[in-house]
Amino acid sequence: MAKKLITVLGVTGTQGGSVANRFLAHADWRVRGLTRNPVSAKAKSWASRGVEIVKGDHDDIDSLKAAFQGAHAIFAVTDWAANYARVSEDKTLQDEARGRGGPSRSTQAI
Repeated sequence: MAKKLITVLGVTGTQGGSVANRFLAHADWRVRGLTRNPVSAKAKSWASRGVEIVKGDHDDIDSLKAAFQGAHAIFAVTDWAANYARVSEDKTLQDEARGRGGPSRSTQAI
């Protein structure tokens, strides 16, 4: 049976690295690690352990689409506060959300 694939965003960081370690221990999973700098010492260390390292960034949608291709699972750490503030302060995003069935009033940032 073919191994399942998890894509780990931020594989060279603490949280992403912890997830990668856990999945490397499972014989039925393989790990693809996304990093902004695939030639860094940390990225090379992961590659030497069997992680498929790919270049990508949260702000580069095309790199994410490529990294997610074929993945059965994705691990990503997000900054919910920054995303919340962005939506609460951006009228265009609020209008888009309302147009797609989102809340009828804007949410105020705390």
